[in-house]
Parts: sequence; C-alpha cells; structure tokens
Amino acid sequence: MSEPRQSAWLNGAHLLALWAFALVQPLFDLLGRNADFFVARGSTSGDIVAFALAVTLLPPALLLGIELLVGLVSPAVRDWVHLALVALLVALVFVGFAKKAVDASSAVLFPVSLAVGIGAAAWYREEAVVRRFATVLAAAPALFVFLFLFTSPVQKLVTGGEARAESARVDGKVPVIMVSFDEFPTTSLLRPDGTIDAQRYPNFARFARQAVWFRNTTTVADGTRWATPIVISGQLPERDALPTFQDYSQNLFTALGGGYRLHVTEPVTRLCPKELCADTGPRQSEAAETADEGDADTRDESFGERMESLVSDVSIVSAHLMLPDDLRERLPSVSEQLGDFAAEGKRKAPAALPRPARRPRPGRERRAAERRLTELIPTAKEAEQVAPAFPGFISGIRPYSGRGKPPLYFLHVLLPHHPWRLLPSGRVYGESVPPNPGLRDNVWNADEQAVLQGWQRHLLQVGYVDRALGQLMARLRATGLWDRSLVVLAADHGVAFNPSSSRRTVTARSVGSIAPVPFFVKLPGARAGRVVEHHVETIDVLPTIADALDFELPERADGSSALADDFRGHEGVRVWSTTSAAHFERRQYSWSHFAARRAEVVARQATLFGTGARNPGLLWAVGPHRELVGRPVAVAARGAGVSRSRVRYDRPEELEAWTPAARWTPSHVTGVVDGMTGGRNLAIAVNGRIRAVARTYSFVGDARFSFMVPEYAFRAGYNDVRVFEVRRVGRRLQLVSLRG
Repeated sequence: MSEPRQSAWLNGAHLLALWAFALVQPLFDLLGRNADFFVARGSTSGDIVAFALAVTLLPPALLLGIELLVGLVSPAVRDWVHLALVALLVALVFVGFAKKAVDASSAVLFPVSLAVGIGAAAWYREEAVVRRFATVLAAAPALFVFLFLFTSPVQKLVTGGEARAESARVDGKVPVIMVSFDEFPTTSLLRPDGTIDAQRYPNFARFARQAVWFRNTTTVADGTRWATPIVISGQLPERDALPTFQDYSQNLFTALGGGYRLHVTEPVTRLCPKELCADTGPRQSEAAETADEGDADTRDESFGERMESLVSDVSIVSAHLMLPDDLRERLPSVSEQLGDFAAEGKRKAPAALPRPARRPRPGRERRAAERRLTELIPTAKEAEQVAPAFPGFISGIRPYSGRGKPPLYFLHVLLPHHPWRLLPSGRVYGESVPPNPGLRDNVWNADEQAVLQGWQRHLLQVGYVDRALGQLMARLRATGLWDRSLVVLAADHGVAFNPSSSRRTVTARSVGSIAPVPFFVKLPGARAGRVVEHHVETIDVLPTIADALDFELPERADGSSALADDFRGHEGVRVWSTTSAAHFERRQYSWSHFAARRAEVVARQATLFGTGARNPGLLWAVGPHRELVGRPVAVAARGAGVSRSRVRYDRPEELEAWTPAARWTPSHVTGVVDGMTGGRNLAIAVNGRIRAVARTYSFVGDARFSFMVPEYAFRAGYNDVRVFEVRRVGRRLQLVSLRG
C-alpha cells in the first residue's frame, strides 16, 4: 500500500463499506420485505434495532481487530492482511451479483470471484482515488440501517404504532375453545362422496356429528402471514399488513378481551395486544379462576435467548444469500417455515451402537441395547417438541365454575403443516436428507414419487391431528366444558401435491387443494350436527363466532355470519396469492372450476392412498410396483440376484433395538445406495415381508432412498431389514438384493 501507511480507522471504514454491500444490504432487503420473520419470533423493537446494528458493525469490527492484532507484530503484514480482506469482501460482493446474472456452479463462480477480488484489491492498493471512493462508500451502511428500520415494513415493528380496539359487549358466560390449524386442506379428510373418512379420521367424524360443518369453506389467502389473521379478524388481506394487532386491531381477542379471560397461543402472529394477553400459552394452574387479568407469562425468552435464535436463523439466511445454488442445496430451507431453520433435519440421532454381525441373542444383552437406544433417541418430551403446543394446550384447559369471566382458549397450531414427522399413533419418526425429498423453496420438482411420499406423510400427520382432536374432546368432557362451550375448528389454507408446481401458491390447477379448509362450529348444548352447503370464506369465521355468542362486533367485518338465516354464501372462489408482499394479487375462479378441481384431488387421493373403509393399506403402499407390498420375501424374491451396490442407512441403530413402548418409531428408513446412479426402483423388506417401495432420488451426488414403513412391521429388539432393487425382466419383476 502506498505510503504513508493508511490509518486504522480508514481501514475499518473501508471494511465496513464492503461488508455492507456484500451482506448487509441484501439481507436487509430480504428481511425488510418479510417482516413476519421478526413477528413469528416475538422480536421487540429493541431486538430488531440491536440486530441491525450488530449485523452491520460487529463483523467488520472483528476483521479490523484481526488486522490490529497482526499489526502489533508487523505493520507490513497488517497491510497485506487488510488487502486480503478487501479481496475477500469484493469477491463476496461479486458472487452476489454473478449468481443472479448467470447459472453457474461454485466451481466456476468461486475462482472467478476470487480473481475479481484480487484484481480489485490490487487496484485499491495502487490507486488513491479508489481508496477515496471506498471512504465515500463508508456512509452506505448507515443508509442501509435507516432504510431497513424506518422505510421498510419492519418500521411498524420498530416504531410501534397507535392502534386501539373496542371490546364487544358480551352478556353470556359461554366458554370458547378455538383451534386454528395450519396448512390443512379439507380434501385430506374426505372420501370421494364428500363425507369425512370416519375410519381413518374418527374424531373429526365424531366432532362433525355434533357440530355445524361448513363443508364448502375456502380461504382467501394462500400464505400464513395473511391467512391466519384473516381467520381471527374477518378482514380481507392487504399487501403491507403484518400479522400484528396494529394491522388487525379488531379481532377475536380484542372483541372478547373485555369479558373473557384469554389463554392464547400464537406461534407466528401477534394479534392479541399485551394488555390482554400477558399469557402467550395455555393456563398452567387453576389459581385465580375468577381473576379479571390474564395470567402472567413466566416463560418469556430472555433477550439473550431471543438473539441467539435470531442469529442462528440469520446465519442460515445469509449463507443462502451468499452461496451459489449448488451449495445452497446442502443448507436447510428458509422458505418453508418462518424460523428455527437449523432444526430442519437436525433430529437428535442416537449415539452409535455396535452393529451386530448377526441377530443378537435374546436376553440381557438385547434388553440392555434396547434400554441404551431408548435413552438416546426421542423421549416423550422430544416428541412433543415436534408439535409443542397441542399437548400443553389440552392439559392447560381447566373447569369453569361459572363465576367471573368465562375463558377463551385459543390455539394456532402448526399442524398438519410440515415438517411431517408424526404418525397417527403420535410417535415421531426420523427425517430424510433433505427432510422433504422433491421439495425445495416451496416448489415440488418433477419427481412424482417424491411428491407422492410427501402427500403420504402429510396424510399420516393428519392422522395425528385427528388423534389430538380426540384428546381435546376428551379433556373438554372431563372438565365439563364440552356441552357448555362454543368449540370452533378452522384452518388458514391448504397445500398442493403436484409435480413441478408450488406447494402453496394458488393456481387454476392447485385451487382445489389450497383453497378448501375445514370450518366446524360446535354450538353450546348441541346434540346433533348438520352440514351447511353454502360457500363460506375464512373472513366469515369471526362474524360467525360473534353470531353464535350473540354479540355485535364493534366494527364492521369484511365477512358475514354463516349461521345467519339470510346468509346465501359467496359466488366465486377468490384467493389472494401472497407468497410475499411483492407477489400479492387476487385470483378469481368460478365455483364450478373450483368444485371440479377439488373433486379431482379427492378422487386421486382415494385412488393413491385408499380410504379407511376401502383399501386402507394403500396408505402405506406408495411408490412404483406397489403390488409387491405385503408379499413375503421368499415368494417375491424368487430368482433374485445380489447387486454390487451397497446400502448405508442414515440411522442403522433404530433398526437394531426398538421397543413398542418408545415414543419414536423406525418407520422412516432412509439412506444412500453406493454404486448406484439414476432413478432406480427399490423395495424394502422388514422381518421377511416387503413393506414399502420407493424410487431413488439424487441429492448432492448421492443416490438416496426414503421408505415409509408401517409401525406394525417392526418387532421389539432387532429387526431384519433388507433393501432390493426391483427390475422388470420380461413380464415379471425380479428383486436384486443390495448389500447392507
């Protein structure tokens, strides 16, 4: 670097400017357009300001600190370290631009970007005008912070905003229990005749027998940021609205807040103002049953815990912004949930157990292995972390004596929303790599078999939701609330399973999967239910609740009561496509088009997966050559050969020692086939009988497999598991055993 040597503060200013262009600006641009990222984690205005300053200042300060430490040893070496850092940051800036302009792998982008960075550093060293320009750019970080905090949608969270809502006058003492499900299409519950599959989902069928079922309910938004507040507020979506009280000031909580004790669980929204909802979860004790105030929340995360979670997720978002697409494949997705990205695929694996060369002898040795494994893989507590809100919500419901304010128990539960990890029994199973083969950034690829397994896992998780509903109904009966209460079940939007299509964005093809959502109302004292065929929208949920409780909303809602005698329903199906605030448009479909698409989904679902009364085993027979499922290996594998390919299981320990008393199950068998290329058809046999079929898929160069095996296929202790390649030889199938 030319003499005199550049001062440390100028070095720091230049690093600050380059860092801001490399990461700060693209990160603030992304998060500024997706402010619900902060809403979902309950970030305060102080959290957001601290985050903005930290992400802007700390990394360049750390780099400058490294320079200064080196300078204590050798000022000349410090200059070279500074130039290396300049080259690195310029390379990162170039990668960010280049990955948008050209479709190139990291093997191309990284060397080219590094060459650009080195050239820029050399220019910076030789030309004073370049260094002066870098000094001018040092003002940019302050501008980026200002724009992020005060001009983007994040501004609403930083500055707050005046919002007031008037409580409704409610004279009755009717307890209210409401569960709002997430990503739950009505089609998942149905048989082709339009009735609920009572064998597969008995508790929804039982609930419907005492409730008003609005069978033709549709959502008006396809994204949770808008769809969930609509259910609670009865308000049509607006582009810039955040899922907060400030933007939905009239909602279920503000309307009932003056006359009810509120027990509200909101994992991704903040619609209940703090003065009404000090408690963010279900009530934990029976004390102060007649108190006028909400319960104190003793479980709020500290500032340090909130920032730790924020840093973890932002680091993954940053990696997505900076890395080329081929390396992003190895990262957890950041577009399929609002937070805890690092948890995707991070299921706690058991510590390695010695793999037996033969089946273990029965007795003490096997029982010891079972105990060790049971201690190491998911406990009951860990199982509940997959669906953390439901068990706590149910156990928190208490009897109501009729004295004082009646309770409102509200739960927005992120089920049956993926990640799909639960079986109908409530047991947890392991994930594959990636966690949802065929799905990336909310878009299904062209691998139909991967898409069908995603649909299968969704339906299995719907089975768990049915089980949890049965537990909720039992709790309400046990506490004496069932007959006295208004019980409401609703959902925000559905989900589609079509190859080469979005999982969530509504289209003319997917409207039959994404638009229909469940809506049930069990009225106080009801003994018999009925089905309402009028077309209801999710904006009608809150007015319907108000009608059922016989009170007037303080302000007019966009919807109407579906219980009213003069309600005739809506004409067409309108859904705002809301993948982001930038992509926000209303899409309209005729009722006949929607009904036809919905019928197609239900018919295809029954063909693929059967129903509880017809071919129920088809739910487990998903994949190519599913006629093999259920056959004994001795029959199906006649004339089978042995392949040179070798199977490596992701979790071999699960197959070596299992007990039916465990809260986990080895049902999801995943792994890699070494020495295999291309899509190959596979079958898996457990304890001598073929239990599932699948097709390999490619992930970062490996041929991987993912089987869903029914729980009843496994026995206590060791399980004999074999994987076969399925080949067609003439008119018959041949099974070729893969080495394990």
